[in-house]
Amino acid sequence: MKYSKILELATTGYLILFVVDAIFELFKINSSGTVTTLLGLQITTLMTAKKLDTTFSLTWSVLLWYIVFMVIINLVYIGYMKIWRQRKYL
Repeated sequence: MKYSKILELATTGYLILFVVDAIFELFKINSSGTVTTLLGLQITTLMTAKKLDTTFSLTWSVLLWYIVFMVIINLVYIGYMKIWRQRKYL
């Protein structure tokens, strides 16, 4: 498998985790305030009797978690390829 395909799959996996994390936190909001999700999305909610305003913003931890996720996926891929090559030559 090409390295670019691994990067594409890892980025897609991270985005899926990011969206699922945001949806879970969004449905747990019961009052006005600011909530930061595990992966770094900041959700600010203002509830009044007539309207509901929700603002989404990114924090620096989004980038940090993305880098950590990519490093872990790359290490797993490198380890898998090393083991696969050793078995191929035995």
